[in-house]
Amino acid sequence: MKKRTFFIGICWIGVYLGACGKQTAEAGNGSVRQAAVESGSTLADQDKDGQEYERSGMSNEAEAAGAQEHISAQVNEESGKTVKRNDPELEEWKQAYLRYLDTLEGAGQCAYSLIYVDDDEIPELAVDYGVDDVGVRVDGGCRAVLTFHDHDVEVWEPLRSRFTYIERGNRICMVYDGCDVNEVFHSEDVYMIQDGKWVYVGGGRYSERADTSPLAMWFHDDDHDWKLVREYSWNEPDEAVSGTEYIARLEAVYPEAQRTEPQNYYSLDDICSILGE
Repeated sequence: MKKRTFFIGICWIGVYLGACGKQTAEAGNGSVRQAAVESGSTLADQDKDGQEYERSGMSNEAEAAGAQEHISAQVNEESGKTVKRNDPELEEWKQAYLRYLDTLEGAGQCAYSLIYVDDDEIPELAVDYGVDDVGVRVDGGCRAVLTFHDHDVEVWEPLRSRFTYIERGNRICMVYDGCDVNEVFHSEDVYMIQDGKWVYVGGGRYSERADTSPLAMWFHDDDHDWKLVREYSWNEPDEAVSGTEYIARLEAVYPEAQRTEPQNYYSLDDICSILGE
């Protein structure tokens, strides 16, 4: 009798534990279902071939694409304008010029022009020093001229001098005027674009000073101007030439009648807008 009672007790305990386990499992499944409902998915969605994971991956890819778009739509710190530097619809040379402007110190105080030095369809970008506080250009000399060829930008820096060029004639000239204690000097150095690089063609200089020879000093009268002496040279090392020879050599590589200067200058905002079109 005691054995039968013990056996029945064991059975009731087993039934009770089974019922508790079922309730616990149902409660757990209910929590999962509730979480799925709150997240907008179902258990079937989550369990079927990892589709929920795939959707999560697609969402991450979309976010990454959006981040890339945000990076490519950079804002020029000085102009405050948003221009897409890596827009696939924007021509490569425009992207390259815009990236250069992004890294150019003091870009907001410069003036810009687009010119055609060589005879291709991509213009050169000229960067001039000198825009005052109200945006009016002043003649501060040229800071750089950029040309683009074969996925690369080549920068010509004419040392704050003036420049002229022959439009589509593949000639540009750095023109520099300076002075010393007793003399003034003038130089003209001509360059061209060759395989996307700035290449020196030729140039010369001349200086002008007072004639301080003993004979000139003997006849010098303080009430009159000193007689001026002009000396010419060509290329480096300097080759002494006459004034007539200097003019002839310069004319041969850089005809005076064809020389011109940029006609239109733009602010940083305007040039970024033009390049961003």
